[in-house]
Amino acid sequence: MDFGITIKPDIAIGRILNLTRQAEISGFSFGWIFDSHVIWKEPFPLLTLMAANTKKMRLGTCVTNPAVRDVTVSASLFATLNLASQGRMELGIGRGDSSRRVLGKKPTTLENLEEFVRIFRNLNAGKTVDLDGVPTKFPWTNGEVPRVWVAGYGPKALRTAGRIGDGVILQFADPDLIAWCLGFVREGAKEAGRDFSKIEVMAAAPVWASDDLKTAREHVRWFPALVSNHVMDLPDLLCKGPRQVRLSPSLRSRQRQRPIRQRRGRRPLLHPRPDRRASQEARPLAQGRGHPIQHLPDVRRRRKNARCLRAQNPAALQALTCVASAQTIRSIPASRCPLPRSSAARIALSKMPPILHSFCAI
Repeated sequence: MDFGITIKPDIAIGRILNLTRQAEISGFSFGWIFDSHVIWKEPFPLLTLMAANTKKMRLGTCVTNPAVRDVTVSASLFATLNLASQGRMELGIGRGDSSRRVLGKKPTTLENLEEFVRIFRNLNAGKTVDLDGVPTKFPWTNGEVPRVWVAGYGPKALRTAGRIGDGVILQFADPDLIAWCLGFVREGAKEAGRDFSKIEVMAAAPVWASDDLKTAREHVRWFPALVSNHVMDLPDLLCKGPRQVRLSPSLRSRQRQRPIRQRRGRRPLLHPRPDRRASQEARPLAQGRGHPIQHLPDVRRRRKNARCLRAQNPAALQALTCVASAQTIRSIPASRCPLPRSSAARIALSKMPPILHSFCAI
């Protein structure tokens, strides 16, 4: 199991670099950064600085998208950063949520995402690509292709991750929910004739290392609100079309709950509960094929958000809130967690504290 951090670039550049350096010294293998160019700082200059301030840490976007930059621009950025970092770049990509919605636009389609990834890989590999009838090639690239991690929540996006991704990004740590999602990733891999076991799994969940579970939860309650807009379209999408998904009773009940009100409008919080028989799908992450991600919180601003969240929808909030440190698995009530705690919790307890404790005083 590898560990990583994700930086939300609304903090000072010097602090971003200090956190990145400290993370590498503390044993983190991955350093990710959000990409939403309007509401946060542009990630690619920051990735350049992060690469210059680290030696071994792998770096990437969590996540970029195919819509806000031309594919040749994104491919050139990553190819250049791959040269600068001696091959340490990773591409995390989704449909483009906050960076599109903040401009009044909808996320792009999964078909566009899939085509983007195809062109991205070919250009980074030094191959010639036909773009609107124009043969296009990077003559200067070293031919190394960054691994592609596809972010998704719904069945169609998760199947896409299984078809084309080197990894899948899931923004939660609940074993039940991971199991439900990996079932669709497996379907996509099977459709493409790929080996599902070769696809890595990222649990991109919020973390606050503490012996006090109540305190730790207070520090991570902001995260469900941040990512809830990613799933705002899921209830309708899951129940329509030729490939309808049978929702679990808990997910159907959450469709009826009041959505959380944020500054940018209403966003529902969903927490699908998969069939218990599928819970074994969560084991690959617990056994090391994948890595959990820390989201570093801006505590002062989010304490206010936490009070608002509790008032608006405490049941959905509690269901989506997972706490790391020694509580990564134990924070989920036993009645909600069919995965035996011993398998995942032992790894979390044995590996996380030595790595995370250095962040407690930041």
